Order: sequence, then C-alpha cells, then structure tokens
Amino acid sequence: MLFEHLTIDSSATRVAFIKNNQFTIFRDIIVTNSHMPKQYRMDRADYVVQVQQRGSTISNIDTLNISFLTEYSSRISATKGGTVDETTVYGFDPLYEDPHRNNYTLLAASPAYGAAHDGSALGDLQWATNISTRLPFVLTIVGNGTVAADPPLVVPSYESGSTVTLTAVPDSGWEFVEWSGDLTGANNPASITVDAAKTITATFQQSTGVGDNAELPIEYRLDQNYPNPFNPSTTIAFSLKQNGFTTLEVYNVIGQKVKTVLNQNLKAGNHHVILDAADLSSGIYFYQIRSGNFKAVRKFVVMK
Repeated sequence: MLFEHLTIDSSATRVAFIKNNQFTIFRDIIVTNSHMPKQYRMDRADYVVQVQQRGSTISNIDTLNISFLTEYSSRISATKGGTVDETTVYGFDPLYEDPHRNNYTLLAASPAYGAAHDGSALGDLQWATNISTRLPFVLTIVGNGTVAADPPLVVPSYESGSTVTLTAVPDSGWEFVEWSGDLTGANNPASITVDAAKTITATFQQSTGVGDNAELPIEYRLDQNYPNPFNPSTTIAFSLKQNGFTTLEVYNVIGQKVKTVLNQNLKAGNHHVILDAADLSSGIYFYQIRSGNFKAVRKFVVMK
C-alpha cells in the first residue's frame, strides 16, 4: 500500500492505522489542524499515524496543530518490524495561502517545497503551484559532532537571502577542524548568506590531546597504555618528532586488525588518545603506531 503526497486538514487526531500489512509506504504527507474525535471515541486521540509489519515505512511527514488527549509512546510510529525515518518527521507551518477558505496552496516561502522524498513538495502537489523562494542547504558532517544552525535548519533549505550562523559542536574526545564546500575556513561559529544553493561540510577529528610543544620531542616514542589491564577505556601516549600522517591501530593475537584509533595528519609533539574498548572482548591485544618511517608495537589486556 502506498500513501503519498496527501494534504490532510481538519481531520480527527488519528489519521491512519495500517494494521498488520507489510510494505506499507506512508510519505510526503502534510497533516494539520486536527479536531478531537467524537465523545465515544476519545481513545483515538492518541497518535497521528501508525504502520505495522516488515517493510512498512513512514517518512517525509509534517504535522501542525494536532490535538491529543490520550498518552501514547509515539505520535508517529511503526511497530512489528516497521520503521520511521525520524530525520524527516517535521513540525513546521506549511504556510497555506488561505486554509479557512479551503485554499491549501503553499506560499512560495513554504518549507514544504523540496522536503518530499523525491525533492518535490510535501502534500498534494495540486497545491504546490508557486515558485519556491527557498534554496537548498545541504549540511554534511565528517567525524563525530553536530552543527547548530541559527535560524534552525528545519528542512534542508532556507529562504533566499537568509543569513545563517553555523556552530560546530564536537563530541567528547573530538575537535572541530574546518568548514569546506561553500563555506571554508576554521572560524567557529561562522556565517553564510544563502544567495544560491549551498553545500557545506563540517569536519571533526579525534582529539589527540596535544601537549605543550615549546620543546618538541627529539625522537619518536610509543608509551605503554595506562591503566593496563583495563575496562573499558585506557590512555595511550606517544611522541612525534615530525609532522606526518599517523595511524594507531589495534590487532588481536592472530594479527587481525580490530580497531582503528587514529588515521590522520598530526603535528610534531606529545600526544595522547583515549581508547574505548567497549566493543572488544576480554583478552590480549597489540596496538601499533606508524608515522613516517616510525613504527612501534605494544601490548595491552582488556579485562571484563
């Protein structure tokens, strides 16, 4: 069953319950301005849509001004093997032209333009007749971190002429490196004017805890990790006497690589990384560093 490109306004809270049907697709839908069900069916004021069974999916759906009376675990849900693409579940104002007169034409500034799975507008396409004044804004993240946008990036587009401020927020143990694409440099936060379609990448790298390099090391060195044995994390310190591409990898006792800790360019200096071995079983492992012509191996023990 395929439910696609629908505009639903002034319905009861529960729009659809597709029970025990495999491969139901529910996408590119706008649901707005619901009302309470009849008194004898108040139990249905619990969720907007639910699909069930393997292969059933919900994606690219926008809801606004929905009335709920009953608690429920998820207002848009898929059970028994179904899935919901949470990244395309929206809650923005679709900007109808005149809904009080049943005119659901999307204004040119509507965020619904470009938000469908195929790049068209959400909702019934007979109402998507204006030329959108929004421009695509694609934000990609390399590494571990997030990017906060002001104004918020609700859908992957902004009104033409908008000025957007981006702030890179690295995860613990990571650091922001640079912007690339239509925004370059390492300023953080950084601003950009949306005068054309924009594609921007924020790159994060694992922090190596570079120490005071007023006196650079005179030799390469790989220290014994501490603590050892450990569970689940340990610190590995090492020194580089020259800038260079550096790898730090973990191998099991039969020589199979089981983890890559570092794989990047590093500056000369004293470094340390925190190794998380939560995904490794108890046992003996070897960690190996390579940088330029330098290579060293040490052993550690994971004890769980």
